[in-house]
Amino acid sequence: MWRGLTWSDLHGKDDMVVNDRIKFGTDGWRGVIADDFTFANVARVGAAIAAYLGDAGRRNLPVYRSWGVPCRNASAGLIVGYDTRFMSAEFAHHLGRAVAAAGIPVQVTDSPVPTPALSAAVVAHGLAGGAMITASHNPPQWSGIKFKPEYGGSATTEVTAGIEALLPPHPPTVAASSLETVDIKEEYLSRLTDAVDLRVLARAPLYVVADAMYGSAQGYLSDLLRAARIPHLAIRSTVDPLFGGKKPEPLPENVGPLKGVIRSLKARARGRNVVRVITDGDGDRAAAMDETG
Repeated sequence: MWRGLTWSDLHGKDDMVVNDRIKFGTDGWRGVIADDFTFANVARVGAAIAAYLGDAGRRNLPVYRSWGVPCRNASAGLIVGYDTRFMSAEFAHHLGRAVAAAGIPVQVTDSPVPTPALSAAVVAHGLAGGAMITASHNPPQWSGIKFKPEYGGSATTEVTAGIEALLPPHPPTVAASSLETVDIKEEYLSRLTDAVDLRVLARAPLYVVADAMYGSAQGYLSDLLRAARIPHLAIRSTVDPLFGGKKPEPLPENVGPLKGVIRSLKARARGRNVVRVITDGDGDRAAAMDETG
């Protein structure tokens, strides 16, 4: 899919970049890798996020004035996570360096993470925000950036408009510096076990097929099930930037061919009810399927 790409394709041009190519939608900005999603544009978004976090005027946005959300100073820091897409880790570090260039403390996760885990880390550690390199359930040639404010949820249109307004016309110079990396998996799983009584699930006659669709939630559900001693099987739980040739979206057309997996497990399940739990590319949505499909 990316045959023939050069390093300069990914970095983009050094001359003027048209601002209207970067637009935040309902949950972030998405673009085609090496077309508009380049290192140059990622650095521009990083610089805009840094400028937004450093703007004292954002305290007057409705999300802070009306919702009771605390507006934290930029010094509270930013965490950057990423999914399993092509070069997501490299884009995450590049974004982080662009933000850190403004003097803002930045951490990058040490492995792919589901978006909800990043959101939970923002809230748990009282950070100024989080950024996630992901195109969610889009086809594999896409990537994107989701910004999570202090409350960990999706940014409001006022927040994304503020970031867009601060986009520099040229990509900033980003130094090749090292950033602190953090493991947020165990902390997130601990929060989930505090919120959900796994003992109740363990008593249910279930055999769970944990289907990560090659996305960044791989290992999370299976680790929870293992801790609760719930019989399970993990499938599509390796890193594949092409997502097995499917969109990483839990819709019938993307999971239908594997319905047979459930039926074939009846003997292995030893009388338990087989259920398949499917998560999308960045683990922020899930679907479930029983043995009848």
